[in-house]
Amino acid sequence: MGRSGFQRVVFAVFFGRAGDMVEALYGTYNKRIDAKGRLSIPKRIREQIFADSDAEVLVVTMDGILQIFTPGAFDVISRQIQGKSPLNKKAREFQRLWGVLVSPVTCDAEGRIKLTESQKAYAGIEQDVVLIGAWNRLEIWSPVKHAAQFVSSEASESRFSEIADELNFLE
Repeated sequence: MGRSGFQRVVFAVFFGRAGDMVEALYGTYNKRIDAKGRLSIPKRIREQIFADSDAEVLVVTMDGILQIFTPGAFDVISRQIQGKSPLNKKAREFQRLWGVLVSPVTCDAEGRIKLTESQKAYAGIEQDVVLIGAWNRLEIWSPVKHAAQFVSSEASESRFSEIADELNFLE
C-alpha cells in the first residue's frame, strides 16, 4: 500500500436523472481505521459526498458492506421510498427495514468519519478497509470480503461481462 493508501482512481462524468452533470465515484483505496476509530476518506470522494463540511450523510448497511451515497443519489432513493403508499403492507415493511439499515455519519475537518461498532461488526471490519467508488456511492469493505468478491482480475472481468449482458449493457 502506498503512503496515502491510494491505489488507483478515475473520475468520470455522467448525466443524472434531471440531466445535471455530476461526477461519478470510481477507484479503489486501501485505508486503515486509526486508534480513535476514524476512517480517512480520500479528498476527491469526500468532495462529492461531503460537499458541505458540516453535512451529515447516511451509511447504509447492505450486502455485508457499508455504503455512503452521494447526497443526490440518496435523495433520489429516499423520494422513491417515501413515495410508496403507507397503506401498502410491503411498502411499510420496506420503509421500516430501510430505517433500520440507515444511520448518520459526519465528516470531521480532517476528512475522517467514525464508524460505529455495530457498523464495523456488520461489515466484518477491524482496522483495515478497502474503499470502492461505485458510481453514486462509496462502498466500505473488509479486506477479507473484498478479496472473496474480487478474487482475480480475470474472474472480475468475466463476472462484469456476465452482469453487463444480463442488464443489456452490451447491446
